[in-house]
Amino acid sequence: MSHLRDIPAEALRLSELQRYDIVIDRPEPAFDELAALAARLLEAPLAGISLVDDAHVWLKGRHGVELECLAREGAFCSYAVESHLELFEVPDASRDPRFETNALVAQTPNVRCYMAATLTGQRGYVLGTLWFMDLVPRTLTPREREILLGLAAQAVRLLELRYRATETGLPSRNAFTSNLQCALNQGSGGSQACRIADCSRRNSSGRCISQGLSKAVTVGYIHLRNVHLVHSTFGRERGAQLLQKFAAMLSAWRSPRDMLAQVDGEHFAFALFADAGSGEDRLSRLESLLARPVSADSDLVFFSCSVGVAHSDALGGNASALLDQAATAATQATDVAMTSVHVYEPRHRDVSLAWVEFQRQIADNIRQRRLVPHYQAQVDVITGRIVGFEALARMRHPELGVVGPDAFLSVAGHAGLMRLLDMQMLEAVFRDLATWRNRGLPAVPVAVNLSRATLMHTKTIESIVTLLAEFEVPAELIAIEITESGLSEAPETLKQRAQELSRAGVAVALDDFGTGMSNLDALRSLHFDCLKADRLYVHGASVNAHIGAILRFIHGIADLFGARLVCEGVEELSDLKWAMGLGCRYFQGWYFCRDTDADGVSRLLESLMDPAWVAPAGDVAALARFLQTTSARPGSVA
Repeated sequence: MSHLRDIPAEALRLSELQRYDIVIDRPEPAFDELAALAARLLEAPLAGISLVDDAHVWLKGRHGVELECLAREGAFCSYAVESHLELFEVPDASRDPRFETNALVAQTPNVRCYMAATLTGQRGYVLGTLWFMDLVPRTLTPREREILLGLAAQAVRLLELRYRATETGLPSRNAFTSNLQCALNQGSGGSQACRIADCSRRNSSGRCISQGLSKAVTVGYIHLRNVHLVHSTFGRERGAQLLQKFAAMLSAWRSPRDMLAQVDGEHFAFALFADAGSGEDRLSRLESLLARPVSADSDLVFFSCSVGVAHSDALGGNASALLDQAATAATQATDVAMTSVHVYEPRHRDVSLAWVEFQRQIADNIRQRRLVPHYQAQVDVITGRIVGFEALARMRHPELGVVGPDAFLSVAGHAGLMRLLDMQMLEAVFRDLATWRNRGLPAVPVAVNLSRATLMHTKTIESIVTLLAEFEVPAELIAIEITESGLSEAPETLKQRAQELSRAGVAVALDDFGTGMSNLDALRSLHFDCLKADRLYVHGASVNAHIGAILRFIHGIADLFGARLVCEGVEELSDLKWAMGLGCRYFQGWYFCRDTDADGVSRLLESLMDPAWVAPAGDVAALARFLQTTSARPGSVA
């Protein structure tokens, strides 16, 4: 049969099959279930999903068949692949000269009918077949043809999902770990040493490419920290192109016997089979490579990467465990601005396990509504009065006490709990506002920072309006803070949300200004009432001309748009006086007071009602002492 093949076209087809990195010899339940469904719908005793390489037919899924592999020469599936037909039909094999001597026909089980739909991958190459056999001659009805073609399409989708990453076309995590495990087993010389009948990493000539590998393997895990930002900045389509360029760069770096995969949208994996010296050199070159920009047409981007590696001195062991170790090592990076390679050490496992347990506890605490707001005052240094508070998320941990946001915000984000957390925070703030109002305390507005996920949600503004009515809180007592860096991610949606808030009477504050590099057009399109200068451009302004110049620029932006400017993070008297000299009058930071709970806010608000309290005109030090003393818990040191 081989002499009838179109050799160039067959070489391309085999290359495409290898591109999937499919574990050919290993049947999988999902494919077995699909084969069983085919048998049931088509009322046939035998059915299967076969992948056809240059010498073998591999049964990836099967029903009623014990075979895992058979020679390609003379096989039904080989003829089906070479036919280039969408459907390949053999109504009576005993009367077909191509198959009358086939062992399945001439001997038990005495197959008579073979019907197959070819499996065509996304790039147009035939990978194999979805087929059924019957022990009596038969022809396909129109309905059976539709069923067979539909099931074949599902089989192709399953292959793509199991073995290919849709963003880059690289092997998936499943293909990577399965093939790495095969290589580890075969290279270890154990009971699963390489045999052609069960080898999953063979080249087009049938030789296992795991043979001749070194006795050491380095497994790597690459985390791209800024993929989401790249997509939001350049758009989903161009972001995908840049990710594909990154994958192509990695593919050019690896050697032919190395393994490379895309684990998910922001993680890649590799396995290097090399001696220690060569491996270290390869990793050094990778580190340099990852520091370079990636370009697509006129767009240029630096992917922020951290790389973890795990070494195995002798082949053997568990592929998934090695990949998990490498992933754990990647989390050890502390400088997000630098690409770095970190090697897994046993101590990392204890740290990782402790972190996983902490994540579980934090997620449970969020679900159990243990979130509490703390508040930091915003003061007017001209009048000596509190003009607002910013609500800061805190959590009561059963063992650790009050936990700050750094410990749980990332956990909430990864667990998909950000909107739940934000809505709990809003409800708690509304409850505190209602309590202060019922006690007759002065009305001072509170600003709440909402995550991007919550702002993008279509029901968020409706929920805020409902809370306003439920707690009978005037809309002017609430401000919603939008982080400036989010302006580039979904400008039209943010503009719409800001307009909806304004119509509801709720103020909008632009938080962390100066960190997101917004242009004036983006600011002009967004309604906001308050601009908050990030602490990076307040702290040190009195001694650093560059920082001072940026704060001067931000002050001008606030004046241009008629917005109140609040300087965040003021800690030093020298910075405070420098900013006051610039014309700034609203400040928030530790110089005046740290965050406090709802009781501390009550004490501050009560102090505003005390006729004995007279604002010290221009005496910011006296104002700071008063606020620190008043907000502190009774008996504590301010």
